[in-house]
Amino acid sequence: MKKIITLVLIGFALFVGNAFATVCSDFDAGKICLWLKNVWSGKYTIEKTFKPKEKKYSYKLECQVLTPDNYIKEMWLCNWTFEYSGKWIGKIEYYVSLEWQRKIIKDTYDFTNNPDPYFENDSDDEDNGDDSDDDQNNSSDFTAKQLKDIKYVYNIWPNFVKKIERKYPKLMRSSQWQDFQWYLYDQLERFIDDNNSDITNYEVFKDMMIDFIKLTKQER
Repeated sequence: MKKIITLVLIGFALFVGNAFATVCSDFDAGKICLWLKNVWSGKYTIEKTFKPKEKKYSYKLECQVLTPDNYIKEMWLCNWTFEYSGKWIGKIEYYVSLEWQRKIIKDTYDFTNNPDPYFENDSDDEDNGDDSDDDQNNSSDFTAKQLKDIKYVYNIWPNFVKKIERKYPKLMRSSQWQDFQWYLYDQLERFIDDNNSDITNYEVFKDMMIDFIKLTKQER
């Protein structure tokens, strides 16, 4: 049976994957870095950081981008959002003018290994496989696929937490974060065992995960 997982935690790519592609270039006036980030299914943002060599009131900055599907788009101050549905390695070119200098900054981004960092809406999803082994919770509030999502998160949770702790050691000293991640794991386990879990519906589950990511960003 084909394994269907439509849920990916917000921030998975940030913590353990390749959510960002960063490319930098030095200009006479300073250093510009451009960040490509997956923010939704098929939607990406480009954000810039600029480290000037001198403090000035303003700089003349103009940017364009050649997207992977070969469209040239104007970027307001090198910040922009675009949509792209391709699932392969794509080339991106930035045309950046800073003061009197103009450069072409080339980058390559692997769209094939780029999980969506948000929950998908699965209200109309269907699962035609045999889910007799996954429906032990016996609840009409969950679809078969939602049950698989929760079981999937439960199975990966210990290793996922370890990866976050390795990347952000400060979290190991945060009692608030530790208490919450253990609480979540306990509720996931209770849900799997059909033992009075606080996860009473799928929205509650998603809210718990979102709260975890928010707390992680706050405490890291």
